Amino acid sequence: MKAVMHNGRQGSGKHNDRSFLDGMGFITRASKAPHITSWDTPNNLTWRVGHKEWVHGAGGDIEAAERAYYKKAYSAAQEARNARYKAQRHPERCRSTDDLYTGKLTRPEEQILQIGSKDEQVSPEIFRACVKDYIKELNDWNKAHGQHMQILSVSIHFDETTPHAHIRRVWEYDGRDGRALGQDKALEAAGVPLPDPGKVKGRHNNRKMTFDREMRDKWLDICQAHGLQIDREPVPGMRHKNKADFIRDKLAQEIQRDTAARDEVQKDLRDAQKAYDEVRADIGQAAAERRAIRRDIDNEQSCLDALKTSVSLLSAAEVAQIPEGVKTPLWGLLGRDNVLIPRETLDKLIKTAGLAEKASRVAVDLSANKREIERKAKDDAQRLLAQERAKGQREARAIVDQAREEAGGYYELRRELDHYHKLEERYPDHFEDMKQSEREWRELEREHDRWLQEGPGL
Repeated sequence: MKAVMHNGRQGSGKHNDRSFLDGMGFITRASKAPHITSWDTPNNLTWRVGHKEWVHGAGGDIEAAERAYYKKAYSAAQEARNARYKAQRHPERCRSTDDLYTGKLTRPEEQILQIGSKDEQVSPEIFRACVKDYIKELNDWNKAHGQHMQILSVSIHFDETTPHAHIRRVWEYDGRDGRALGQDKALEAAGVPLPDPGKVKGRHNNRKMTFDREMRDKWLDICQAHGLQIDREPVPGMRHKNKADFIRDKLAQEIQRDTAARDEVQKDLRDAQKAYDEVRADIGQAAAERRAIRRDIDNEQSCLDALKTSVSLLSAAEVAQIPEGVKTPLWGLLGRDNVLIPRETLDKLIKTAGLAEKASRVAVDLSANKREIERKAKDDAQRLLAQERAKGQREARAIVDQAREEAGGYYELRRELDHYHKLEERYPDHFEDMKQSEREWRELEREHDRWLQEGPGL
């Protein structure tokens, strides 16, 4: 089981306190939260700076409490800083505490904690206990390092796919004009070292990396202390994604996997069609051989008919030349009982009659063989065709059934993706906000690198 910790400045107090839900807990702006199961919202917990009690369910204006803290903690220093900017003739640099609350580098940092996934979850009781133990660790660390971190709000959500917690905080240090916001200077004042003191401080070598590594180990230790089997090995190449990118990438992966399965099924269908075509070719060849046998039999029959005709013609010609006194009985020849023919002609006739009788027997045998061969060829062809057709139908039906079953998820994912695109078309402002947040995050990273190298520019 994985235990996740992610830090960023993309969070929203309105999302955390569920201020878009009405008094009954129903979603009033469903397009902003299609993933929330509002009937589980009463199980949520929310704490805000300036308040001692936890709020159950939807409620507690986190943004108002955080803005109030910004005004109380930073207004004096910001007014002094604004006066100096005006004296330096740079009034464009003047900012209010509300500007600090929404600034790229001065807005609250949000930390997200999660255990498991939608397929492997922990009980709400264990998750609440782990989060509260972790908050205690944060407070103990803060007290031991000079109180340079201030937790603004904590939200524990059980109304989404996986239980998770949002912890919003700011980093403070004593600046020239009083209490000021600044992550790197606050951590430096707290005594947090660089990961590699021998290298230049930058995006890949800063004190926040040291702090996050320490806190991540404490979070994993807390989870294991509550009896959870946690995989402590990080997954290489993993990067936190916003919700829209996560949904889009997951749908794309599912569609890609189901497309590969569909292609495999189509390949099996093509192989089955190829085997069926080969069987048809074998049947066609058997039919061609049968036609050849039929032609041979017809040729033999033609030869036999020609032989009988020759015998008849020869007998008629010889009878006309039979001399008187030669009598040879040839029953049935030309309708006569006794015919007188020469010995030479008689021998020729006897030989011809023998050939005719032999040809007649051959014709009978050929005719019988012809019928037997035709019957056998027809039976073999029909049996082979029936077997292959039945086999092909069974295999094709099994493949098609499997394809339909496996492709069911594909079409479901296609519908989900279409629904996602329809939502994007129907609510362009919301998706544009997410894209703008992504662009602001990129700009924040570049501004953060510059800020680390050049200082806050005061």
